[in-house]
Amino acid sequence: MFPFKSKIPPQDQYSYVIDSISGAYYGLYMGFLLPFVPMVLKRLGATNLQMGLCMSIPYFAYLVSPFLLPFFNKFKALDVICILTGIFRPTVIAIGIFSGKWIILIIYLLNQVAEGMGVSIYIRLLEAAYSDEGRGLALGYQKAFQSICQLMGFFLGGILIDQGHAVMAFGFAGLSGFLSSLTFLRVLKGKYSPEFSTTIMRGSEVLKTFVDNKTFFWMNISVTFFYFGSILLVAAQPTYFVDKFDISNSSIGFLNSLSSMVAIVFFPLFGTYATRGTPQKALLMCFFVGMFEPWVNIFAPTTAFLTISFFMCGAHNAGFEVSWPLILIKTVPTEKIAFYVSVFILLLGVRGTIAGMLSNTLIPIIGVEKVLALSGLLMAAGFFIGIFSRKRWG
Repeated sequence: MFPFKSKIPPQDQYSYVIDSISGAYYGLYMGFLLPFVPMVLKRLGATNLQMGLCMSIPYFAYLVSPFLLPFFNKFKALDVICILTGIFRPTVIAIGIFSGKWIILIIYLLNQVAEGMGVSIYIRLLEAAYSDEGRGLALGYQKAFQSICQLMGFFLGGILIDQGHAVMAFGFAGLSGFLSSLTFLRVLKGKYSPEFSTTIMRGSEVLKTFVDNKTFFWMNISVTFFYFGSILLVAAQPTYFVDKFDISNSSIGFLNSLSSMVAIVFFPLFGTYATRGTPQKALLMCFFVGMFEPWVNIFAPTTAFLTISFFMCGAHNAGFEVSWPLILIKTVPTEKIAFYVSVFILLLGVRGTIAGMLSNTLIPIIGVEKVLALSGLLMAAGFFIGIFSRKRWG
């Protein structure tokens, strides 16, 4: 018996099993890949510009991918996501082979653009694969499996790279990513894949989403404040931790592992809450948990107290990843889901790019603690905007 299968409605159990197996492979792929690309570049002597580009590539991918998606209109959504990711995920093995820093950056960029495009298509397929009763539960448990395997990838990848086996680590990443794409091809048992359909990304069409859908408008206002503050926090933390605590690499590794383990627990909890209540309430709950993170950092007297902050981080990240797709699936017409998701991730890319740059610009001007305080005020503003506008969310 597959874990937690009995908790999923019978009509959704097949898709849940396939989605979870694919998600487990995807977690390994992410675990072997994401933490180690900056490490490899740094050891190759990357410049500050190259390191900055590496850190901004995931956000830049969110900016670019919505403009490429219309080229795939009228193709089957399942074919598009599986072929696209199945081609680009295995290419990451080259990161462990080549020593050219610009070549590595280009490979990483193409890989992340493909992943960014996959987000919109995946959310569309979530709507097709699951019933309304089972979608939140299935997504919560699937994300838990993914996080467990990602944590395994962190540990195994670190050991392999420390022992000089970068090719093997990135080879496992490429293989796991390909197997994830191959497995996901079977997620729609007995169902035809819906055609992928989105709108060309024009300013007028983006504005129209906010006019036509009040839930989408107010969700984005709330998310803009909260996640702008959150990214300010994430970008400032390395400087703050080194300056105040002289924190060790092993402590950072432990804290990030703690955050991932907390997320594993909270993914199904938020999935259940979003199903039994509403995904809007789940989003606001995760904002409430997360808005205290900066203040815990500021007032923490020792490194040990940072465990509280990273606990909150794991919980609020889990809630966010589960709730926002469910909000869009619930409130957006089926044929427009892909475009709304594209707009949402485009705005995530804009926020991430600006906030990351602003944080590092402000630190030498106003000091790192004031940047953390600013992040805390913005995150609190995002939560309270969501609370006071919740009746307009539909």
